[in-house]
Amino acid sequence: MKNILNDSLRKYLIALEPLVIQVQGEEEAVIDSRNQALNFMKEKGSLRVIIDQNEVEERLGLPKLSKSKNSNIHLLGEVEFENILINYIAVTNNSISEQYPKMENHIKKVIDIIERELYK
Repeated sequence: MKNILNDSLRKYLIALEPLVIQVQGEEEAVIDSRNQALNFMKEKGSLRVIIDQNEVEERLGLPKLSKSKNSNIHLLGEVEFENILINYIAVTNNSISEQYPKMENHIKKVIDIIERELYK
């Protein structure tokens, strides 16, 4: 960093690391929330129902079974599952609407400063 003469560029590059760490934390929260939903589904629901309803047996290398009469609709009545899904939606939306645009704007500013320096 000491070799970067442009103070503005140095400032933006230094500020980039905390943004990256923040986005990584958000992404970890999204993954954790998704895993909670999958674990809940594995414990109290049927993944086979989802596979059957989406007709992806062949792509997954599973034998085709007759359509399952089972349903996962009961999960929608579970407060715990609802909370997991709401949390997943919230952290995902925050990443998409807040964190990624903030990071994108910051990176665009760095690129803009670099381009201006290159064409001086």
